[in-house]
Amino acid sequence: MPEENWALHGGAPACDLCHSRKKKTPQPRVKADDKIKALVEKLATLEDAVRSTGVSAPSVTSAPPAAAKPNTVSSTGDDISSRPAKRSRTDAGSVGTATSAQDLLSPPDSVTSQLHRNGGARDHIEKELTLNEGLKSHQKSVFETAIAFIDQLSQAPTTAVEEEVWNLKVSTEFSKGELVQIVLASQQADVDRNRPDTQLFLLDHVPPSALTRMAMCLLEGTASEQTLHLCKVIVHFKAGLGLYASQLHSPKDPTIREYVKEMQLRHLNAALTALDASCWSLTAYASRTLVALGYHNIHTLTPENEQEQEIRAAVAWCYHFDRVMSLLLLRPPSLPPLQVPVASLVSYSPHNPMAIFASIMLELVPIHEVLLELTLAGQKRNMSKTEAEPQVDDLRRKMDEIYSMMGKVRANDPVANSPDYQLHWHSLEFKFFSTLTAVHRLSNTVCFCASEREKCLYAARRALQCVKAIQGLAKQQDHFLEEFSPYLAW
Repeated sequence: MPEENWALHGGAPACDLCHSRKKKTPQPRVKADDKIKALVEKLATLEDAVRSTGVSAPSVTSAPPAAAKPNTVSSTGDDISSRPAKRSRTDAGSVGTATSAQDLLSPPDSVTSQLHRNGGARDHIEKELTLNEGLKSHQKSVFETAIAFIDQLSQAPTTAVEEEVWNLKVSTEFSKGELVQIVLASQQADVDRNRPDTQLFLLDHVPPSALTRMAMCLLEGTASEQTLHLCKVIVHFKAGLGLYASQLHSPKDPTIREYVKEMQLRHLNAALTALDASCWSLTAYASRTLVALGYHNIHTLTPENEQEQEIRAAVAWCYHFDRVMSLLLLRPPSLPPLQVPVASLVSYSPHNPMAIFASIMLELVPIHEVLLELTLAGQKRNMSKTEAEPQVDDLRRKMDEIYSMMGKVRANDPVANSPDYQLHWHSLEFKFFSTLTAVHRLSNTVCFCASEREKCLYAARRALQCVKAIQGLAKQQDHFLEEFSPYLAW
C-alpha cells in the first residue's frame, strides 16, 4: 500500500529514520571500460569535427580538452588505464580562475567587457532613481545624464585592427632590431628631457638605465628564464607606451597613424600574453616580493645610490597601486604601512610639468589608505560613522590642501594650454574629485545636512565633467585603444 494511504486506514506516516533505513533499488552500474570507450569515441568525433571545419586550436582562455590533461584518456586510445579518470576539483578551479584572469587582460570583445564593467554602476544609479523619492529635479537630471553616458561608453565600437589584434595570441619574442630601437628611443628621450615638448611624456616608472639592462639581458640571453620572461613583459609595455606617446603628436598621415596603432596594440597584447594574470593579483605578488626582500623597511629619506633610488621608486608605485586596487576592490592591502611618507620616495625635477601629476598621485595615497580602513571597519561594524567623523574631517582638510596645491601649479604652468597637458590634467581632476566624493560619503551627516550633501554632489558632478572632457579629447586625438581612455583608470 502506498505510504500516502496509510493515514486513511488508521496507520501513521513513516518517520525520517524509516525512510533512511528503506532499501533502495540498486541502480545498474556502468563498467569503467564502457565509460572509457564512450569518452574515447566522443573525443575522436570532436577531433574529426575540428579537422573538417578547420577551426584553430583553442586558446589559453578556453578550458583544455580532457585529452590534454594528465590523468585523462588519450584520444588515440594508446594509453588507456583500467580505471576511469577522476576530475580534480583543484584543476577545475584553476582553469576557471585562469579564464577569468585572461578575460580581464585580453578581452575578445570590448563591448561585452565594457557592459560587464559598467553594469554595476548603471544598476546602482537606476536603483537610486527608483527608490529615493527625495531627489530633486536637478539631482534626477544628473543621474539620468550619468546613465546615458554609461550607455554611450558601453556601446563604443571596436575597430577592425583592434578586434584582429585582441583576438590573436601574439608572440612575446623580440628581434634584435626592435630591442636596439627601443633602447635608443628611450636614451634619446632621456637626453631631450629639457625640451618642453618631450617633458610631457618623460614621466615613467622605468628609468632608461633599467630599460637598457633589461634589453641587454634579452639580447644576450644571460639571465634565467624567469628573469627573461619578466623583462619581456616590461620591455613590451615600454615599447607600447613609447608608441602611445608618439601618437600624442597626432601624425598627419592617417595610414601611418593606423600602423603605429597596430604596432602599439601588438606590443601591449604581447605584454598581456606574457603576464597571463590580472592586475590586482600582480600587485599582490609584487607586494609580497618587496616584503620578502625587505625593501619596504625604509628609514631614511635620501637614497645612497642609483640602485636604491630605483628600489624606492618601485616601492612607492607598488604602494600606490596596492592602496588604489585595494580601495576599488574593498580588500585588505598587501603591503604593510611604510615608515616614511610615500611621496618622499620619488623626486622629480620642479621644471618638469609632469612632476605635479606624480606628486599629487602619491599625496592621495594616504587618503586612499584611510578611506579603505574606514570602509572596511564600517562593513565589519567595528566602527560607527559617528566615531569616524573626526577622521573624515581630517581627510576633507587634507583634500582642500591638495586642491590648493593643484590650483597654484596649474595657474603658473607655461604649457597649460597644451591639449596633451589638459588631457593629463583632466585625468588628475577625475581622480581627485572621485576620491573627494568617497570622502564625503563617509560622513555621518551627509544624508541629513543639505550643505554637505550638495558638496558631495558637486564633487560627483565635477568627476563626471572630467570624464566628458577626457572623452571629448579622445575623439579629437583619436589614439586611444579600443575606444577606452587610459586616463580614466586611477
